Order: sequence, then structure tokens, then C-alpha cells
Amino acid sequence: MLLEVHARNFLLFREVHVTFQEGFNVITGETGAGKSMFVRLLRSFSGDFKAREMIGPFEEGFWIESLWKPDAEMQRKLLQMGFPADDPTVIRLSGTAERFTARLNGLVISGSALSEWLRGVVEVHSQNAFQQLRNPAYQTRLIDLVAQELPGSPQQTFAEYRRLHAEYLELKQLQQELPGNTSEVLRTLDFLDFQVQEIESARLQPNEDTALLSELSVLSNFETLKNNLGQVLSLLEDNVEYPPVVQAVSDVLARLEQVRQIDANAGDWCTLVEGALEALSDVSRSLFDYLDHLEYDEERLRELEARINLLETLKRKYGPTLDDVLRNLVSFRQQRDTLQGKLQRVQTLDSDMERLQQELGRLDEQIAQFRDQAATIVEKRVEQQLKDLKMGSVSLGHQVIREPDFTPHGHQLLEFTASTNPGMPQLSMARIASGGELSRLFLALELSLRDQLPVRTIVFDEIDSGVGPRLGDLIGQKIRQMSESGLQVFVVTHLPQVAALGQWHLKVGKSQQSDSTESQLFPVSGEERLQELKEMQGSPPEELKPK
Repeated sequence: MLLEVHARNFLLFREVHVTFQEGFNVITGETGAGKSMFVRLLRSFSGDFKAREMIGPFEEGFWIESLWKPDAEMQRKLLQMGFPADDPTVIRLSGTAERFTARLNGLVISGSALSEWLRGVVEVHSQNAFQQLRNPAYQTRLIDLVAQELPGSPQQTFAEYRRLHAEYLELKQLQQELPGNTSEVLRTLDFLDFQVQEIESARLQPNEDTALLSELSVLSNFETLKNNLGQVLSLLEDNVEYPPVVQAVSDVLARLEQVRQIDANAGDWCTLVEGALEALSDVSRSLFDYLDHLEYDEERLRELEARINLLETLKRKYGPTLDDVLRNLVSFRQQRDTLQGKLQRVQTLDSDMERLQQELGRLDEQIAQFRDQAATIVEKRVEQQLKDLKMGSVSLGHQVIREPDFTPHGHQLLEFTASTNPGMPQLSMARIASGGELSRLFLALELSLRDQLPVRTIVFDEIDSGVGPRLGDLIGQKIRQMSESGLQVFVVTHLPQVAALGQWHLKVGKSQQSDSTESQLFPVSGEERLQELKEMQGSPPEELKPK
């Protein structure tokens, strides 16, 4: 149940904060006052998220916050989705022209996930929603609400059909993706296999080319390297022309030590020279060790040149870097495995499709029988409701509509037929021209299925569209009955006869300032409500007092 809505800068609502009640809530107001904007506000909670269209003229962004009283099923789904099952449940929508955010109980949720959850919470019937009755798929979904409650395990049958149909769609998708030309696929496989083998045979290692180039540089410049390092060692340790560098630094350190005995300030110099001497000694030892192991290997040189040439060839073909070559190897393997899997799947696809079609056909026949029983039950209920709506002469029936292929709802859909006058033939809903008749049929169906409806909050946007004042009181009474069965019902209406039967009355008004226009939503009761009903009527009949 919707408990409360607080919105800011939503369309022409600068700010609106309203509390709702269970039962029958009516919303009225002059034409253009903002009733459709209020419905738009409620539609945002049924998954209609278009941030740019929601932003009003008063600020740069908007936000809407709603509080809901969750039932056990709503809480179960919240926990299943990983959200806290708070009571009340809070939905907050906010956004600017560039960004939109939805939160459920404080946690960010995607628009699609929130829409999916809200389908089981609230249902909004816009103006002319009754036109859905012209669609056999919609009628079939309504009948299935009753069919799944029949004895004989219909829920298991429906669930098994949905499971197999999902598998059927996957196979159909795979069938479209499978190659029609097997020889072309085999050529592609051969090429992919060649690429994989060419790279695999090289046994590449990450960054191998960098290490090999470094080793090649050493062997290619062996003599230069050996001569230069030899001269460095001669200068450091064994120079016949000049004192060795290490020895000279040692002499410098000895003299500074003598100076430090006289002036303590020389201690810093001694420390610096000691460090230099230690570093030079380390260099000398490292060079001795390096030269001791330095050998020229012509065979290794040729191996390096050949290996580097191979790597460069692979990089030109599959690079430009060695990492790219390794990534392409993974990609080629995946493509090869995918194609091989598809070729193998081709061999069993036809038999699997045939098996699924047989199973779906068997389940579809069982579902059709359940629907036939359910349709008869619903027809009797609807005819009883129609008598109260001054359509007692209407008789209902149903017929089967066969779809070209299996749909999520079956191969055989159900379509209601109706005869609106005695002696007239049964016609499909699509051929009933009167909007007023369809509107009452739609309401009668909703009333007949009120215990099976998956949502507990319903919004009717001018359900009385196309209906005159004579039937307004009857429609209002029927909606009142619906609300008394445990549903929270919102009705936007222009008929005072309907509005008078509401348990709670909200009025949408519009105020104009010098530089702006804004809509307001507020509850009315007592004399204020009576005055609103009088203004809707145009005259003050006594019978329009709230009931």
C-alpha cells in the first residue's frame, strides 16, 4: 500500500507532500490543473523513468520519495534481490538532465530492477486502458490468473511450459546464429587452428622479447664490452702509469683522518670519502666477477637472432606487441572452440527442437483446457458484474486464437467474445466499437479478478472515460467494492458521482504567480469537499454529498 509521497520540482509541482489512505482514494480538479501530472507521478513508481521529462521549471533537478507498507510477498522479493526488507519500504528517485538515480531502502538500484519489483506492487491504468481488451494476449494473461488456481496442479504445468519455452527460445536463437554454409565454417576453423598452432608452437613467454634483445646486445658487442670493462678495472686497481683510483682514494682518506685529529670538522669529509671508497670497491669486485663469467658464444648468438626474428614475425602478424600476440591466442582459441561447439550442436539441434515442440505442444493442450475452465468461471462473474453496470443483456464467450509459433503464453491464446444485445452474434472484443462498453467490460473484469490480481495498489486514470453521469454512481459503487476487498485504489475522475463515493478525496489545483505557474495537491473534506463536488456537477444536488 502507498502511504506517502513527497516530491520536489516534479513537472509543475514545486513541492508536494501528501499522505494516502487504504481503500478508495479519488483525485479531482479542473481540466489542466494537473491531474495527469499526478498520474505521471504515480506512473514513475510503476517503472516509467524518464528523468528529462520529470524535471520541473523551478530547479535544475528533481526528486521523489515514496513510502510503502510492504506485504509478505514484497518483503520476500526484497530479500531475494539483496535489499533490506524495511517497513515502511522507501523508494527515492532523483535526477538532473544528465543523471538519474533510483534507491530502494537506501541502496542504489537499476531502473530495470526497480521496474521489475514494482510490477508486483502497483499497476497504473491510463486513460483508455480498456483498449487492452482488444489484445488477446492481455485477455489470456487475465484468464491465467484464475486458471493457475484450478485443481489439477495447473501451476506446475504453467511453470514447466515457461521453463521449456525459455529453452525453446535459446535454441531458436542458436539456430539463427548457426552457420548456414558448413564448408565456410570449416575453412574458418582451419585458419583459426593454423593461427593457434603457429603461436602455440613458439611457446611464448611474457616480455620474452625484451630479455632476448638485452642478451643479444651483450653478445653482439662482446669485444667492446670486454675492452671497456678491462680498462675500468685497470684504472681502479692496477694502473702502471698512474696510481690506481682505489689506492688514491685510500690515501686521501688517510690524510683526512690525520686532519680530523686536529680539527673535528673534517669528520664529515672522512665520512663522504669512506662512502666513495666503499662504492668503488664494490664496483671493482662486481666487474671482476662479471668479466670472469663473460664468454663469447657464437652458437647462442645465432639462436638469439633466430628467436628474435620469430618473435618479430609473430608481432607483425598478431601484434604489434608480444602481449597482443598472447591475447590474440586466447581469442583465437575461444573462437575456434565456439565454432566447434556450434558445429557439434548442429548435429543435435533439429532433434532437440522437435522434442521441445512436442513437449510444448503437450503442455499447451493442458493449459488450453485449464484456460477453458477458467474462462467459463470468469465469464459468469463478469456477466454478474455487468448486470449491475446496466449491461445485463451482454453475454460472454471465448474462442481460441492460434499463434504462428509458441509464445511465452502458449501456442493457443484465449480471446473473449461478447454479444452486447440479444440476438446479436458473438464478436471478439476487438470488434466492439463502443468505448463506453469496453470501459465497463474492463472494470467488470478487474472486479471479477480482484482477488487474483498480483498487485494491491491500482490507479485508474479516468476509468469513467466515455461513460455518462447516469452510470457514474454505479461505477463508483463498483470501485468502492473493489477497494473494500483489500485493494488500495486511486481514481482520477471528472464525474462527481464517482468522486462522491470515494473514502478519501484529493484535489489538484493550480496557482499562478506573476512569473510562474505551479500545481498543488491537497486533501479536501467536509464543506470543502462538498463544494468541490458541487463545482464538478455544476449544480448542487443533495445526493452528491460524500457517502
